[in-house]
Amino acid sequence: MDTIVRQEDIQRSEAETFLQTPVEISVVETVKPKWWQFWKKPKHVKHTFSVFPLKIAQQQRIIKRLAGLDESPFHNNDNVMKAYNKLASENMDDIVYCAGVLLTDPRKEPSEKLLQFIKENFDNTDLETLWAVMAKQMHVSPFLNGIVLIKGIDVRTNPSA
Repeated sequence: MDTIVRQEDIQRSEAETFLQTPVEISVVETVKPKWWQFWKKPKHVKHTFSVFPLKIAQQQRIIKRLAGLDESPFHNNDNVMKAYNKLASENMDDIVYCAGVLLTDPRKEPSEKLLQFIKENFDNTDLETLWAVMAKQMHVSPFLNGIVLIKGIDVRTNPSA
């Protein structure tokens, strides 16, 4: 039963990739009136982004940024909030950049305007949705399997054997 479900999941993800079905993300921006328009209320503008399947160029940019993340705060005896604070303060620009890469054309870098928009208007739920899309589409194992097959590397599951 488990293999049938797995085959259906694989076929569904292949169809989604082939058909280029985007994932829609909606973000609400609060636009405050100018200081001389004190009688006006803030407007809420809804922006919708279409996240298309990840291309190799985008994947390379994301991996390059995420490879340098320091996970050492989790190895210390600090509590979770201290580790989160350290990671967020040191790596927030990288996280915003990766989100921007997902929302732009694969041939272009994200604009400063988009990166600023992400910093000011995205919440944790929006970032989580983007990261879920990225993690779902970033299949690292086929790439590594290709290297293993091309190079003829002997991969042992038990290194002590």
